[in-house]
Amino acid sequence: MFTKSKNSVPRRIGFLCSGNGGLFRKTCEACRQGWLISDIVVCIADRVCGSQEVAKEFQIPRVMVERKAYETREAFSDAVLEVLRSHDVDLVVLTFDSLLTGSILRQYENRMINVHLSLLPAFPGFGGVKKAIQRGVRFGGVTLHWVDESTDGGPILSQSVVPIAPRDDTAAYGRRLFESGWPQLVQMIRWYEEGRVTVDEKRHPFVKEADYRGMTTCPALELTDVMGDEMP
Repeated sequence: MFTKSKNSVPRRIGFLCSGNGGLFRKTCEACRQGWLISDIVVCIADRVCGSQEVAKEFQIPRVMVERKAYETREAFSDAVLEVLRSHDVDLVVLTFDSLLTGSILRQYENRMINVHLSLLPAFPGFGGVKKAIQRGVRFGGVTLHWVDESTDGGPILSQSVVPIAPRDDTAAYGRRLFESGWPQLVQMIRWYEEGRVTVDEKRHPFVKEADYRGMTTCPALELTDVMGDEMP
């Protein structure tokens, strides 16, 4: 088991999922391998999706909160919040296609991480991978940010850069983004465990004692010696 800091505190993580569960699975595996000391205590899905099968495989409680069952975003957000509270979640990770609002954002301020497949502020919202390819940019990437009332406009925690080749399609490029993004997410959770995620005088988030000179991921990853051959 990797324990960098004697002051590390396990977190109770809730995953909000809409997709096939790739990032969710990698985080589950990180907990199983001992790269993280936290527990994933609930998987909340807003629709039928592959993440539910991942939760079943890892014996994580599954809860369906269907977006289409609620007339308003606020009612839906309140229902998700109730599930998080019932499982005593203290850190939330989103791979969600549904937008949140209201009390849930205040309850989990600075403790709700969204994974977005672009270098924000470029290409916010849905379809960021496709938009980047269509625009012909040469670098895209993965952004982890705090969730607020905006659409992918919350304060940025970390970013990784992934080049786009001329003949890349969304599937090929999406796979490379995934390989860049999952270690970034695992590392960010590790930093939360160590109590190193904070804000500066401008209320911008940063990681204490992290290396901000990383050329592909900033802050630079620190888990390479632990993950070894698992790193992309």
